[in-house]
Amino acid sequence: MRSKTLRIIFILLTMSVIFYKMCYVYSINQEINNIKKHHQLKNYEKEDFKLNNKTLISLVNKNNKKAEENFILGYYNRYSGDMDNSKKYFNEATEQIKNTNNKFIKYYLYDELADKYIESDYEKAKQYTRKSLENINLKKDNKNHILVWNSLVKYIDKPDGVYFIIENIENCMERSNKENIFGLTENIAPMYYIAGDREKTIKSFLYIIHTANEKQDIYLKSKSLIDLSLMFSDVGADDLSEALIYKALSYINKTDDDRKYNLRLYAYTSLCEVNLNKKDTENLKKYIDKIYKLEGKIPREHYNDYLVNAKIFESMTYDKTNEYKKSKQCIDEAIKILKEEKEILLVDTDILAIAGYANYEYLIGEYYEAIKHYEMAYNKMYERKSRCYEVLILTKLKDLYHIVGDTNKFNQTHEALENIYSKYQNEIATSYLKNSISEYKEAIKLEADFKNKITTLGIVIFVLTGFIVTIVSYNIKNKRLEAELKIDPLTKVYNRGYFNLMYDTLLKGHGDMDFYVAMLDIDDFKQINDNYGHQFGDEVLVGMCRFFRRNLNNNCSIYRYGGEEFIIIIKDKTKKEVLDKCEGYRKSIESMTWSENITVTVSIGVANFKENKYNTLGKADKNLYLCKLNGKNRVSI
Repeated sequence: MRSKTLRIIFILLTMSVIFYKMCYVYSINQEINNIKKHHQLKNYEKEDFKLNNKTLISLVNKNNKKAEENFILGYYNRYSGDMDNSKKYFNEATEQIKNTNNKFIKYYLYDELADKYIESDYEKAKQYTRKSLENINLKKDNKNHILVWNSLVKYIDKPDGVYFIIENIENCMERSNKENIFGLTENIAPMYYIAGDREKTIKSFLYIIHTANEKQDIYLKSKSLIDLSLMFSDVGADDLSEALIYKALSYINKTDDDRKYNLRLYAYTSLCEVNLNKKDTENLKKYIDKIYKLEGKIPREHYNDYLVNAKIFESMTYDKTNEYKKSKQCIDEAIKILKEEKEILLVDTDILAIAGYANYEYLIGEYYEAIKHYEMAYNKMYERKSRCYEVLILTKLKDLYHIVGDTNKFNQTHEALENIYSKYQNEIATSYLKNSISEYKEAIKLEADFKNKITTLGIVIFVLTGFIVTIVSYNIKNKRLEAELKIDPLTKVYNRGYFNLMYDTLLKGHGDMDFYVAMLDIDDFKQINDNYGHQFGDEVLVGMCRFFRRNLNNNCSIYRYGGEEFIIIIKDKTKKEVLDKCEGYRKSIESMTWSENITVTVSIGVANFKENKYNTLGKADKNLYLCKLNGKNRVSI
């Protein structure tokens, strides 16, 4: 009897131990899943997430610690701010990594090793990141795309980091389900943009916008429109860029999502970039002020992302020599924020800061120092294989090379800008329209497949009619968009992008044809704006262009090249006829009387294609510069 009782007690104890171990293992696995969910959250979501299992932590500390226990302790200590103990437990878990089958732990620990080596052994860090990504299951867990990005974002400012990110996200997409593909596309689209792959950028953002529409995700749709707009701005399609940002803002204003302030700040920062490219200081200041007014609406560490850019932009609004102190103060404040913040998420802010400092040196007349810093910014951008501020930096360098008389570098920079504008802008515009239209074609194809499955004719007709209306509406929008891509909205003459297309066509397609390029600039236009206001300045621009639209024949076309600078292409005329025409234009404009009896003058630099070939535009610009040096209000050929 006693033996039987002991046997029962032994069995019960054994079962209790087994049950305890099963509960313990279950609790461990549940907590690792809980940590995984926490790690998958975005920063703004983590505040409401509970991660404080004191009972389990007590049990973990009492047991012989395996990889799982050490990992949990490492994560909890990191979460509570005890970095020393966190490091100790993670190191122990790493030594035991081969003994665990938990893929999330392996992912996390390999990612920790990548962090450890990223500064000291870059190639080793990349190997550990690849191992980390191999342990992410992208078929089942719809949020695992966040883990991919968490592992790759650290490479964004490394020499080949963007390409490393693209390569690995593309590999991950091949083994992902639909939800993870969508999440990964959100991450890879801006990487394509930074790397200069325009076709993939457009395709990715259109896919995101289309899917965001399906999901009714206003936040994502708005952000993607702003992301897409920046690419257009970078190659001079500023009007289209602004239109996309304004569209995004109209969506943002309809949502009560707390993230709307983040989106507004992103939109205003993007509008600052557009107006910086356009040299529209008045609007640039307006959007900088809007950024400042949103202080306190989002957490400080996130607001600093936008504040540092706003300070740099503001430093560039001061363009008078006596304003250099204000410019220096702004750039110093921006650099201070950059040094104090552990992480600034807006891409290439450090490069923009160098450009801001170069602008200050330009204001105080230190032209060679300004060139040195702009070249430093450009080289950093080139090493990073980024295109974010390419046009801005090249434009500034071109102006400075002109000032110091470095003809070779001036011509090289001028040619680089021409290549960007003439090649990329039209490629983007064409690709944007092509991809947008193809989306509708794909939708119609889907409806055709759907038709075979639907027996009720009325439903089919209703669906197809809806798409026909959409296509007709879209074709109308296409025509309007094509017009916007050609026409400057203020002066109603052709814009720079369309000039680049036509000039490129003339250079490549009509080598035997002779033509002249006349570069026209309104004299002392900045003083006109300063003394009489920008509204009067716009009146001059509009009135002058109205004169040209009335007086140019079929062999002449005028384009707004930038600000107060215009280009006229003149075909089928002799040198004397061109000179007479330009003199006539100059005299006609000089004889015009504007409000308050004010008169304005223009300088015109002219160059001939047969004499200058591919340097025709550069020669016209040089002749315009000679006009300015020799007293303005004249023609030089």
